[in-house]
Amino acid sequence: MKKVYLSGATGFVGSHLKNRMEALGWEVKALERKDFAAGPDYLRMLIDGCNAVIHLAGAPIARRWSQKVKREIHDSRIQTTRALSEAICRCVNQPQVFVSASAVGIYESFGIHDEDSTALAQDFLGKLCMDWEAAAQLAQTCTRVVNPRIGLVLGKDGGLMARQLPFFKLGLGGPMGSGKQGFPFIHIHDLCSALIYVIDNTEFRGPVNMVAPQMVDNRSFAHALGRLLNKPAFLTVPVFALRWIFGQGAEALANGQFVRPAKLISSGFKFKYPELKDALSNLILNR
Repeated sequence: MKKVYLSGATGFVGSHLKNRMEALGWEVKALERKDFAAGPDYLRMLIDGCNAVIHLAGAPIARRWSQKVKREIHDSRIQTTRALSEAICRCVNQPQVFVSASAVGIYESFGIHDEDSTALAQDFLGKLCMDWEAAAQLAQTCTRVVNPRIGLVLGKDGGLMARQLPFFKLGLGGPMGSGKQGFPFIHIHDLCSALIYVIDNTEFRGPVNMVAPQMVDNRSFAHALGRLLNKPAFLTVPVFALRWIFGQGAEALANGQFVRPAKLISSGFKFKYPELKDALSNLILNR
C-alpha cells in the first residue's frame, strides 16, 4: 500500500485524485495550510518515509489581477513548493517521487508544443510556471521530480467548463476572444489516471504534458458544447470585455496553447477520453 501526501486535497482536481487513489487502497494524507505555516522541519516530519508527495495547491488564477492578487498567485505556489523541496531533502527516508503541478500556460500561444518545446511564454503566467517548476526541481538531487503541465480540466463540479455551463444552458455561450486560440483540454478522469501513472512509472522525470491527444481551439469547444446542449453557442466574448472584467487576468482566458502529450503517448498511456466529443458526451450526457 502506498502512502501519499497531497496538497490541494479539497480542490477540484485534488478531491477527485484523492478518491481515485483511495479506491486503489492507497493511504492519502492531506497537506494543509497550517502544515506549511509550521515550516520545513514540520513538513519533513510529516512526509518522511512516504511514497509520494503531490503538490496541487495554489491560489485561484481566473479572476481580476491586481498586484496583490498576482503576488498571492505567485507566492502560494512558489513558496510552498520550495518548502516541500527543502523538506524532502531533509528527510531520512526520502519520498520516492515529488509530483509538483505546473500548467500549459508555460508555453507561448503560437505553434505546437511537446515537452521539448523551447518556446516558453514570457508573460506573467509563463514566468509563474517557470518559477514553479524551478522550485520543485530544487528537490531533484533528493528524489524523482515530475512537473505535470496541466491543461484545461473538464469536469462537472469544477474547472472552466463548470463555470461556463450555466450560460451555455441558457443559450448565452460562445467562444472567448478570437476563438482561434488553443484549448488544451483533459477530462478529469484522464488527468487523475495520468497523475497516478507518473507516480507508478519511474521513467517519468521533469515536465509531462497532461492534455488530451486531440488539439482543438476555443471555438470548437464552444460549438461542441452548444451542440450537446442543443443550444446556440455563437455569442463571442470579445477580448476587451474579458479585459474589462478580469484586467490582466484576461490573458489566461484570451490566450491558449496547442499542446501534445508526447511523453504520455510514447509511454503507452491510454486515454479514456482522447477526443473532445468523448469527454463532453461523458460529462453532459453521462455516456
